[in-house]
Amino acid sequence: RLAVVDQPSMGLKGKKVIDIGCGGGLVSEGLARMGAQVTGVDMATKALAVAKLHALESNIVVNYREITAEAMADEASGQFEVVTCLEMLEHVPDPRAVWREFARVLKPGGKVLLSTPMYWPSHEEPYDFFRHTGFGLRDMTDQAGFDLVKLYPRGGVWAFLAQAIQHSVPQYLRFRWQRRLVNGVLLALDRWRCNPKITIGWTILAVRR
Repeated sequence: RLAVVDQPSMGLKGKKVIDIGCGGGLVSEGLARMGAQVTGVDMATKALAVAKLHALESNIVVNYREITAEAMADEASGQFEVVTCLEMLEHVPDPRAVWREFARVLKPGGKVLLSTPMYWPSHEEPYDFFRHTGFGLRDMTDQAGFDLVKLYPRGGVWAFLAQAIQHSVPQYLRFRWQRRLVNGVLLALDRWRCNPKITIGWTILAVRR
């Protein structure tokens, strides 16, 4: 997904990037390796401690902050060129407010790369609030002052089925070879004929107006 923004026309090298909901820092580190000046923000104290330790051990520079997106927007309005927010939007009770904070931290013309599931079992309870459709994401993007560049489905109906099988009947897939066989067959079918209306989730790239 990070390759979406790391292209010659909108590469990350030297750009100020904020990773909102950075968690343990895997995405933040990937961004830093691409040459970005990265700030990772999250309110999970333990996850941030892990992120800081791993960055130190990997000799990677990331500015990790335990701060909300709203407070960060107050502090650094219009200072960033790229926002990344991967697998976080479903965990906030007001996702439209999060999009407004994206707009506040970005410069005009700044980009958002966001991903969120449309199918996934309940997780990180009780902070699991939404599953977003493509239409809902398009509307949030527009209402927050962004132009949609691309909305990517993360697989189609066969990929969805592969994931649902793994979640629903794990007792019948105890061995790795069984899981690999099921995934291999269904993902091959997904590449052959993909119905993106039934998808695991979405990745969206948008530009601030």
